[in-house]
Amino acid sequence: MHSLLKQQLKQLSIQKDEKSIDNKQFRKLLKQISKTYQHHDTQYYNLLSSTHVLQTVFQEATEGIIIEDDQRKVIHVNTAMGRILHTSPDALLGQHSDFLSSMIDEETKANIYAAMETKGCWQGEVEIHPNPTTDIYC
Repeated sequence: MHSLLKQQLKQLSIQKDEKSIDNKQFRKLLKQISKTYQHHDTQYYNLLSSTHVLQTVFQEATEGIIIEDDQRKVIHVNTAMGRILHTSPDALLGQHSDFLSSMIDEETKANIYAAMETKGCWQGEVEIHPNPTTDIYC
């Protein structure tokens, strides 16, 4: 029996091993199940809406943003970072973030790595050099 249903039956004082449930109990059970699923549907809709808003903010930000996993592999890149690096954001997905190392100075790199190690994130501005002829400040 589904754990959610067990919980609902318990709230209604209905034992799971009862063979028959009278109509009043059954209607009460259906009403409780309906309320529960309506609540879950509302939460799910709110979560989807929030996720959509966050995705839009991420993609429309003018600052370049890269999100990496605990192995330092790129899992999300926004459009601005692709534009800054002169590449498609999709081309960066799955790459180890070491590709940025050659584009930033040693002091900044050390500060980024230290923050990532202690805080799990880094935020700031950095001058990058995506190719020998172009300097970009982001």
